[in-house]
Amino acid sequence: MKFPNIISVVLVANYLLVIFAISSCANTTVLNTWKDAEYSNGPLKKVLVLTGLRKEINNKTLQDALVTQLKQNGVDAIAGYKAFDFDYQPTKDQIAQYAADNQIDSIMVSRLTGENEQKVYQPTTTYYAPHVYYSHWDTYYPRMYDHVGFVATYKFYYMETNIYSASDKRLIWTAVTETLEPSNIGKEIQAFSEKIISTIKSSNLI
Repeated sequence: MKFPNIISVVLVANYLLVIFAISSCANTTVLNTWKDAEYSNGPLKKVLVLTGLRKEINNKTLQDALVTQLKQNGVDAIAGYKAFDFDYQPTKDQIAQYAADNQIDSIMVSRLTGENEQKVYQPTTTYYAPHVYYSHWDTYYPRMYDHVGFVATYKFYYMETNIYSASDKRLIWTAVTETLEPSNIGKEIQAFSEKIISTIKSSNLI
């Protein structure tokens, strides 16, 4: 009588469980945050949003998403690409002048700071009772060489989001986030923006 290849079935099941566990969680995780305890200017009122991603289209999408989230929470905001021509990188003096001319009280800067690949090893395991085939050498031996564990590789991106006071240029809030490589950039940018603004809100800045 031929036994079903139980290890194969369990390996596939375990692999699917790992994939499901990772994909079902939020892709973006806030690793840590910091707020200047001495900041006393109250909630943000008007924010200039700048970003540092590799692709211009992603910068525009992220800036628009952050601006939308800020406005939905009662904060006036403008995307950097609308304030400045993206054909050049504005200088710090140009940014300061724009902030002064347009009653900007805060500058938000969100940039990509790093990438990391993580390998997840899933060993060969079985949760079946030993008597299925472990109890006899002749039923166990044929399965000795069936399979080994598998390794899955996942890529993570790290972002740093800072908020500066426009008047004195000092850092008042920062957060570091980790994002699992998304299958849909647009959806993940939206989710990232919601996560960031929610975290800022919990810090009582909006």
